[in-house]
Amino acid sequence: MGILNPLSPTAAATTSAPNKPGSFSEEVIKLANGISLEKIMQNNEFLGFGRITAGDILLRHGRRPMFVEIRNPNGITLCNYTIVRQQITDNSVVFEFAMHYREGGLMDWMVHSVRNRYNTADWTAESQPATDTKLWLEIRPVFRDIGNRRYIGFSYQYRYQSDRIPIYKILDRGTWEPSGRAVGSEFWLRNPFVPSITPIDSIEQFYSTEAYLPSAKNPNIFQFLPLQSALQGFTFTATKEGTLVTWATKVSHIRSLFEKLNQVNDLMVNREILSDEKGVVYRKGERLVLWAFQNFDFNLPARSSVININTGKNTQTRILKATKYHVDRVTPG
Repeated sequence: MGILNPLSPTAAATTSAPNKPGSFSEEVIKLANGISLEKIMQNNEFLGFGRITAGDILLRHGRRPMFVEIRNPNGITLCNYTIVRQQITDNSVVFEFAMHYREGGLMDWMVHSVRNRYNTADWTAESQPATDTKLWLEIRPVFRDIGNRRYIGFSYQYRYQSDRIPIYKILDRGTWEPSGRAVGSEFWLRNPFVPSITPIDSIEQFYSTEAYLPSAKNPNIFQFLPLQSALQGFTFTATKEGTLVTWATKVSHIRSLFEKLNQVNDLMVNREILSDEKGVVYRKGERLVLWAFQNFDFNLPARSSVININTGKNTQTRILKATKYHVDRVTPG
């Protein structure tokens, strides 16, 4: 992955630790090509990477640390990652992690009635050290010359080893917002369900590569889709500052989901789940955003202006006819 930007390489890897209240700590790792990654720790636990920059251009704002989630098909979740060894230079970063595990909840395995099995472990038990389990993360700076343009970025790869806790997938979680915001960018991704070029025009806008079929009894058709087939093998996020590109370096079984949630920056803390889980309402002052999970009538406090984010239709009404999986922005009249 990289960003289109002419930068001068730095001479060596350097680190700094800004002051931050509580038990959190930050360390900025600088690579030779101008990429900087902010390592986030809480006490001795590694939470992931926060802000990532290319020179002075912010690639992600870091509100949610970028790191993996690992849960195996038997209902065993890994947690409390600590760095037991690290090697940091301007051309290579290697972390070796130890971790704990805890058991419980749904398994991936199913019984004959096509229902998930349940791990019936002691739900009061504390997490335990995963003594034979290791995880490595390797990061390297990357240069790419395409035509007369130079891209800089970094590659990263996870390696996992365990005899007692076998896995078949790693969930790589992260967000990318060039200049620290999604609004004002365009997301380019050829796919079967939404436009291949999608401008992000407002904080209320919703985008997802997940597939729904509203006419079906169970409308949830696909969530994570494979790269290099249903989805193209790379993404572009285009901004005035440059273009952020992500890709897998070889054809593999990688299933992905790309989303931009509505109002995620400032309305997520004022969330209300409606009765019978009909939908979710986000509020900011008198404004609200309704994300419907089924068709129903939603009473508004006054005759209001309603914009359907999915269709762009604008109406004035006291009763909002909510449509399943549609998002409506409401401004009271």
